[in-house]
Amino acid sequence: MTTRLLKAQNFFRHNVSEFIESVGAVKHNDGFILNTPIGLLNIHIYENWIACQFDNVHAATVFTKSVSNRFSGKWNWHYYNDPVTLNNGLVIGDFVHAIERLLEYKPSKEEVAEVNRLRQK
Repeated sequence: MTTRLLKAQNFFRHNVSEFIESVGAVKHNDGFILNTPIGLLNIHIYENWIACQFDNVHAATVFTKSVSNRFSGKWNWHYYNDPVTLNNGLVIGDFVHAIERLLEYKPSKEEVAEVNRLRQK
């Protein structure tokens, strides 16, 4: 692994950490916890990916339109592991947008009913 890649990975981790702390995530063990409108989101930052897991699996399934794992609540973000990609501060734009959307989320009556339906399965 090159020094350039290691620096890029550190830059990536720093940018993600800085963003999630700016929206209220708190450090917990080796990661972060973010309180969201659908429950807690556990976040762990790695070299080129962000591992997220919702505590409320059913609400996560409804919010993410089934993009998150419907059994575990995992909602991961992977990026190409090269210096050019990771040194670009905009690379996490999709993650930032999704988190901002999540924090502004207000479930409709239909979405609440869907969460309750999933719980009863």
